[in-house]
This record gives sequence, structure tokens and C-alpha cells, in this order.
Amino acid sequence: MLDSYHSAGIARDRQPSADLDRTSSFVVTIVAILSVVFALFPVAAPADAMSMAFNKSRILELGLLGFAAAFLTSVVFVNRCDLTFTSRVPLIAALFCVWALISSIWSPNSMLSFGRAGTLILLLYIAALLTIHARHSFSNPVAAVTSSTLIAMLTGLALLFLISFLIWDTPFKFGASNTYTGRQGRLILAHGGPLDTGEYMALVTVVAALVLRQYAAKVLITGTLIILILLTDSRNLLVCVPIALAAAWFHRGSSTLRFLVTALFVFGIAVVLILLVSGDLMRLLPHDLRTLNGRIPLWQFAGRTISEHPLLGVGYYASRYYLTARFYWAGQTHNAYVETLMTTGLIGLALLLVFLASCAKVSFQSRNALLTGILVLTCLASIFSPLLMSSNLYTFLLFVMAILVGESLAAQRIQFQGHQ
Repeated sequence: MLDSYHSAGIARDRQPSADLDRTSSFVVTIVAILSVVFALFPVAAPADAMSMAFNKSRILELGLLGFAAAFLTSVVFVNRCDLTFTSRVPLIAALFCVWALISSIWSPNSMLSFGRAGTLILLLYIAALLTIHARHSFSNPVAAVTSSTLIAMLTGLALLFLISFLIWDTPFKFGASNTYTGRQGRLILAHGGPLDTGEYMALVTVVAALVLRQYAAKVLITGTLIILILLTDSRNLLVCVPIALAAAWFHRGSSTLRFLVTALFVFGIAVVLILLVSGDLMRLLPHDLRTLNGRIPLWQFAGRTISEHPLLGVGYYASRYYLTARFYWAGQTHNAYVETLMTTGLIGLALLLVFLASCAKVSFQSRNALLTGILVLTCLASIFSPLLMSSNLYTFLLFVMAILVGESLAAQRIQFQGHQ
């Protein structure tokens, strides 16, 4: 009797400690992801595309990423976490990162290429540390990291709005007129442009739609974010987001998500029909539709440079030194696949495709909706912006989810083999 009472007392004493450890683990994860968000989004005035010097933007980026890496490293070593990986995803991603680093040797600006490749390696390192920390601290590491990601990104969104008001007094600082509203001013956050802002909104939309469980909160937050994407005038993202959600929906087969995606498509079709009847549809289409707003001539010009450097490329992040002579507005090719081929050659493109194939394999085997949604969104949005394998949130979250889910699958296989 006393023994059982004593055991119950020990259990009661341990419960608060366990809850505290779990809460602190969540805080660690959220703080690390939030640090990466503010490191990669232009909170400070961005550097000139051709600049080699450090400015406030690059110092802030390096400082926040360094903090996240050092913070997670100390947590991992204090807790004596297992540092081994079973999944091949981090190795494949690391091969691309190393090749990008090597390509800085023949880059026109070796310092820039080396620095950006180093940033990519740092993002992969932080993603790996998050996986190590999560599998040590949580019984369900995938669920814990996905919920932490949502909290961090929504918190980041709120803080970015606050920063925008502090800097500009309004988030509609960008002077160009909005295609949808017809009014002057497109939504921007902090020092990011409309495209940076739209890409962040799109990523938060997919994360919120796939992670939130309460239907009312899902509809309210997702609907608000889609309206915010409209205000940035990022037209391609309004196509990419529903397709990414539909892919995740079909993969997971969730009835709630099925209803949400169906409602989005019905709403979209209804809007198109109304515009067709009213005759206003052409006003919403890009003025330079035949050239995809100047992208097709840009890609054709990039193709000539690719033909001159097919195998090795011109050096990671070095496309700007070839493009700006003809296209003053093009600091990059506005396409991740063309950018990868131009800067890292056929070798880099092959490594990118192998990485995407490994992510797709993990996605199909796990049926993880968030990994599927982020993967599809990143691949589609990368047609119009170089998101894949560059220092941005899309690549970072793809690293995190692919490594985390891949490790979870590997652990399940080992456990299954142990029971046989």
C-alpha cells in the first residue's frame, strides 16, 4: 500500500517536470524557426545586388542564423542527443550545398558565391539540428515541429506588419498600382517587395491550412491570408497555393481539407465567371502575358550563357553578373530550374532533381500532408522565382520537413524490423 502510494507520489512529482521540459522544448523550436524567419525576410534594407560588402541586412541575417545554429547546437549537446541520421535526404541536400560552395571558385564574385553557399549550408545545419532536437524531446516530433512552425510563422507575420507600420506608417508603401484593386499601392512587409511578401503569405497559407485542426480557425486564417496575397498582386501564387493544397488533400484524404480546397476552387471558378460576364477579366491578366511579364526573353538570354557553361555553370548566385547587362531589373533568372542550371551547371541541376526525387519519395511513403504541400508549392512557385536551393524560407522548411519526416519513416522501419 505504501509502495503504491509512494510510486504515485513520485509520478505526481515527475509530471510537472515532464510538462516543463516539453514546454521548454516547444519554446526552443519556435525561437529557432522565428530566428530563421527574421533572418531570411528583408527586415532591414537589402544589399545592392552587385555588392560584396556587408550591410545591415546581411549582418542581421548572419547574426540571426548564427544565433539559431549556436542555440540549437548548445541544446543538442547539453541534452546529449543522438546525432546520427538514417535517412538519405540530408546527405543528398549536403551534396548540392558542397557543389554550390565549390562553384564559387570560378564565380565572377567568389566572395558572394561562397557566402551564399555558406548560408545554404547553415540552413541545412539548422534544419538537421531541429530534427535532432525534436526526435529527442517529443514523442511525435513531426507533429511538434509542424505546430511550432505554424506558431512561429504567424507570430512572424504579425511582427512584420508591426515593423511595416513603424518603418513606413503603412504596409502599402510600394507605389505600383494593384491589378486586382485598381488602386495605387501593393502590400509589402518591412523592406521586402510585393513578391517577397506574397511568397511569405503563400507559405503561411499552406502551413495554416494543413496544420490547423479547428475548422473555423482554418477558414478564417486561410481566407485572410489569401486576401493578403491578392493585395500583394502576386498572381502566380494564387494559382500555386490551391494546387499545393489540392495535392496535399488528395495525398492525405482529409474530409475537412477536401471541403476547404473544393470551396477555394468553386470560389475561384465563380470569380472567373463573374469577370467573364462583366468583361473585366482581361484587366486582371498581366499586361505582358505573352512574355510572362518579361520572363521568357530573360530565360532565352540565360540559355545562351548556359550553352557556354553547360557542365559547371557560372558560379552559385552569379547569374546577376551576366543578366544585368541586358536586363537591368534581373538580379536572377526568376526561375529556380534555369537559375540552378545557369549557376551550377548540369551537375547542380542533377543534384537538385535527385533531392526533389528523394523528397517526393519520403512524401509518398509517409503521406505527410505538410511535406507534400510545401514540396508542391515550392516546385510550382520556383517556375517564377528562384526558391529552390537558395537561402529562403521555402528551401529551409523543405529541408526541415523532408529530413524530419524521412527520419521518422526510418525509425518506423527499424522498429518494424525489430518486431519481426
